[in-house]
Amino acid sequence: MPNVLSSLATRLISTFKPQDGPDAPQWVAAKEARTVTDPHAVLAARGEANASVICVLTDRNYADGHYASRTMLHLADSAIDGCDNADEQCRLIEDLADRLTTFGGHVIVMLGSLWESDKSKALVLTQSLNTAVQYQPITELLQAAPSFELASGKEIRVQPDGTMTIRDGAGPLQAESLERVSQLCDLSRDTTHF
Repeated sequence: MPNVLSSLATRLISTFKPQDGPDAPQWVAAKEARTVTDPHAVLAARGEANASVICVLTDRNYADGHYASRTMLHLADSAIDGCDNADEQCRLIEDLADRLTTFGGHVIVMLGSLWESDKSKALVLTQSLNTAVQYQPITELLQAAPSFELASGKEIRVQPDGTMTIRDGAGPLQAESLERVSQLCDLSRDTTHF
């Protein structure tokens, strides 16, 4: 009996641990960002309940539905200001917003499960940096996006076509909640899936 339990435990651990190899997701650690152009690469991040992840998809190939460029940012504590690399993160978000304006694309934001209410989600999305002019990088990114999705969870994996898998959370926000958050953030863009 102990051997059966040990075997089962080994299989469970190997099922849930990050995998290596050519098909393994490319994991983005907290406070880091990663851009991939490999047509098969899957971006993934796993964070604490108070973390958030932003994934920006651009340069869509309409023949196969894949996005040629995909960038994921993993925000520890869901905060940009106060990060060691806040300036770098802001420049990246500005560049991505410009790219969305020029080439179109789609944005996915996964908010940690700590941000349960629509109001708390809106607070994360509308956070301002301590600058002379009020600057809300995440809101401006969403405003530049032709479409976006919001989700809740601790782990996200995004396929090259923009399909996402959420673990340990509620998943994509339902239409009613998404509408309320969009109103609180003063976002008037298309919030439907692309």
